[in-house]
Amino acid sequence: MNSELREQISAFVDGELDSNEAELLVRRLGRDDELRGYAGTLMDVGRIMRGERLSADSGFVDRVRAGL
Repeated sequence: MNSELREQISAFVDGELDSNEAELLVRRLGRDDELRGYAGTLMDVGRIMRGERLSADSGFVDRVRAGL
């Protein structure tokens, strides 16, 4: 996954991607486990920053450990 794609996913998670790009990205996320995992991690980080609790099955801790 390149940095441009990471930035696009970040913009999508933040609600800053235009609708055409978002539609294309959603299709791509549906086919790519790695991209979905990255998007999920970004969503979990956002929840943590907002003080929300993560569900026990979010896998966030496991993904952080795997990245270390």
